[in-house]
Amino acid sequence: NCQLSIVVDRRLAIKKALQSAKPNDIIVITGKGAEPWMMTKNGKISWDDREIVRQESPPGADPPLAERN
Repeated sequence: NCQLSIVVDRRLAIKKALQSAKPNDIIVITGKGAEPWMMTKNGKISWDDREIVRQESPPGADPPLAERN
C-alpha cells in the first residue's frame, strides 16, 4: 500500500517525510537543484535543502548521505 500526500510548503514536506520515515527508509528530496536560493511567488529567497534537513531531523537521526564521510 502506498499513501500519497501533496504538501505545497517545501519545509513542511521535508519535515513530514523525515517524521514518517522508518528505519532503513530512504528519503529523496528532488526538484529544486543545488542552488542556495529558491524562487517563490514573492521573489528569490535564501534556501538550502541540506540545511532544512539538518534543522528538521529528529535528534539522533543519521546524517544525510550527502553529509557522510
